[in-house]
Amino acid sequence: GGACSRHDSGGMQKYVVGFDIADVRNLKPEGEGTCDPFVVVQCCGKSYRTAVKENKRLHVPFNEGLIWNDIELNEEKFETAYIEFSVFARNFWWRDYLIGKASLQLSSVNRRKAHIYFKKTVPLRKDNDPENTGSITLTVWCLVPGESAPTASQMADAAGEGEDGEKEEFDVDLQKAVLGDKEVQQAGARYHLIVNIFRVEDLAMIKGAYPSPFVTVEFAGTCKSTDEAHNTAQYTFNNEIRIPVQAPICEDIVLIKLWTKGSFLTLTPDVLLAQGLISFSELRNNALPPRWFCLYGWDNDEVDIEEITRKGERILPNFFKGRLLISGRVERIKDDEELKDAAKGRAHQPVEPEMRRVALLADVYQVVGAVGKECQVRLGF
Repeated sequence: GGACSRHDSGGMQKYVVGFDIADVRNLKPEGEGTCDPFVVVQCCGKSYRTAVKENKRLHVPFNEGLIWNDIELNEEKFETAYIEFSVFARNFWWRDYLIGKASLQLSSVNRRKAHIYFKKTVPLRKDNDPENTGSITLTVWCLVPGESAPTASQMADAAGEGEDGEKEEFDVDLQKAVLGDKEVQQAGARYHLIVNIFRVEDLAMIKGAYPSPFVTVEFAGTCKSTDEAHNTAQYTFNNEIRIPVQAPICEDIVLIKLWTKGSFLTLTPDVLLAQGLISFSELRNNALPPRWFCLYGWDNDEVDIEEITRKGERILPNFFKGRLLISGRVERIKDDEELKDAAKGRAHQPVEPEMRRVALLADVYQVVGAVGKECQVRLGF
C-alpha cells in the first residue's frame, strides 16, 4: 500500500509495480502428461521466481505476489516498459522448457480504473506463434508519482472492468449498438496487426561512419524485425510486418524501433537510434496511411548522453537524425479464417505522402551561458 512519490534526481521517477499470480491453467508442456511448472516475473531489470509445482498441468494454483516500490524510470521509458510473466516446465537435465509468456504494458495498466488489472485471465503464447499454450490468472497494479494504492472498493469495481479498460467499445458489434442492445466485447476477437516499413533516409553518421539500420515492431509479446542494411544513409526496406493478436488485448502501444546493427568481431551490441509509439486501438479504427516520421536525438560531439543518462537528467532531443516512412493497419479476422503466425513479407510500393512548402520564422532574443567573445545562432532544418 501507500502512495508513489516523485524522485528527486532529474527526470527519473520512482514507480510502484505489484502483482499477484493466482493460478495457471491448461498448460501445453513438451510431450504428453504433467509437468513441474513455475513462473518467472521480470520488470525493468527486476526478477521474481515462484515455487515449483510438481506433476501439474490443467490447474496449477500459485497465490504468490510481490511489490516493487523502487522502479526508477523516466517518463519516456515508462511508456514502453512492461511486466512479463514466463511459465516454464522444470527440466532436471536440460534447460527448463518455456511453455508460454504473457506481458502487460505498465502505462496501459496505470490508465485503467484504480490503476489495476484485477484478477484477469491472460493467454500464454510463444514468440511468433498465435496459438495459446495455456492461461494465467493474475492481478497487476502500477502507480506513478502522486498516486495511491487502490482501495478494496476500487478493486471490486475493477473486477467488472472489461479487458480493454475504457476502450472496450472498439470490439462492439455496431449493429447491436444501433439497435439498442447492451454493448459487450465480442469474446475471442482476432486481428492481424500490419506495419509496413518502407524506407529510411538522411541517417546521421555515428563516430564517422554511417549506421547499419534495421527496424523492429513489438506488440502483444511478439517482436519482428525487417531486413538489415549495411553502412548507409538511406535504405529501402519495403517490408510488411504481420503480428497476430487475439482478445483479450492487454496492451495498446505498438513499439517501432530503429536500430543500427552491432558487430560480432568488435563485440559491440545493437544500438537503438530512435523509437516511436503507435496506438493499436487507433489503428483498429483508422488505418495509418504512408507517412514520414522525423527522428531526433542528440549530437554525440556536443552531448555526452551516457553521462546525462547516468545522472538522471532530461534534455529534449535537438539534432535531426533521419526520417522513416511507414504505414499501418489492423485487419479483423473472420470466424472461418485462420490466425497466421508472425512474419515478415514484402510490402506494396507506397504512395508518397503529399509534400508541402512551409516557411520557418525564428526570433532570437538572448543567449545566456555561452563562453566566448562572439556568439552566432544558426537555424537549421
